[in-house]
Amino acid sequence: PQAIPLMPVEPIPIPLMPVEPIPIPLLAQLEAELNRRVHIAHPLAAQQTVLSIAAHACARQAISTSNDPCSLYLALCAQSVGNARPYLSLAHDLFTEAGLRETVRQQRISTTSGLHKLLYTQPALLYLSAEYGVVVQRAKYQPAGSLEQALNTLAETYDAANVSIDPREFGIKDVGVDQDILRSPTVNLLALLSQDQMAAVVKSSELGRGALEQLQVVVLDEDRLVMNEPDAIQTGPFDLTLIAMIRRLRR
Repeated sequence: PQAIPLMPVEPIPIPLMPVEPIPIPLLAQLEAELNRRVHIAHPLAAQQTVLSIAAHACARQAISTSNDPCSLYLALCAQSVGNARPYLSLAHDLFTEAGLRETVRQQRISTTSGLHKLLYTQPALLYLSAEYGVVVQRAKYQPAGSLEQALNTLAETYDAANVSIDPREFGIKDVGVDQDILRSPTVNLLALLSQDQMAAVVKSSELGRGALEQLQVVVLDEDRLVMNEPDAIQTGPFDLTLIAMIRRLRR
């Protein structure tokens, strides 16, 4: 039979959707300032970081019209985690300058008692995780299962009205009751994923683990990356109007 030559197939480029600034002047100002403070800027990374900051500032202070808490589980997916890591540091610096450093945590949460201890001391928590993808990948291979249990507890806390905590499980003794009740604790998660971790994390077998069902992943496409000139990078304290906004929202 005569061979039929195949026509070459050319990929159709997908146009980039425009990224509009957040339509709130102070948040748009913060978004622009974050991009001026990093060596490699990405508009989507700045926008998601600002959303996490705003949600944490309003945590346990406001709810939506659907009675949802101000809780966001967001993830930035980049070719390299290092490209987006500075945004997590900027979020931490902003709350530090506002005198609210105790409400932000960056260490790995590896046990349920560790998460409960953080919520017991700070029921409105901003959790910045640069190694979230690694944690989710390792959870199913841990024989004791404590890491997987911690991730499941994080998922359950997403919209929990009340959480029962026994302070003795993390070393607080002489408590008057067996359990304390935390009313509407709120965790805002801003995580980083590399593209190779993303492929393993979003498999169907993983979706019931580690708050992945609530996680909103934003892919930082390479076409939007902007290299800032070293001399143009903004340093020093944040604008005082931004600090005042954070303090006013968090009361």
